[in-house]
Amino acid sequence: MPVALRYKNPLIHDFQGQPYRDQSYSDLIDQAIAGGHDAVIMKNTYDPGGSGAKLIDVGAIFSPDQIRSRFAAFDPLRKTAAIAAA
Repeated sequence: MPVALRYKNPLIHDFQGQPYRDQSYSDLIDQAIAGGHDAVIMKNTYDPGGSGAKLIDVGAIFSPDQIRSRFAAFDPLRKTAAIAAA
């Protein structure tokens, strides 16, 4: 499902296409949360959950309120997941 992620203060880490990651995704997420970031953007990495060895960017957000359908318009009055689903 195509989605759009909303974030204001992400931690960005570039893996530079290396097959070996110097930090785990989990460590970066912990670092972002501790640093007050609202997301992590992991650039130029190989996602082990994906199919095949494809170089991609991976985004991790910390609240379901930060996810919307890529085709949905953002309405500030319906910014929480509960209100948007109503």
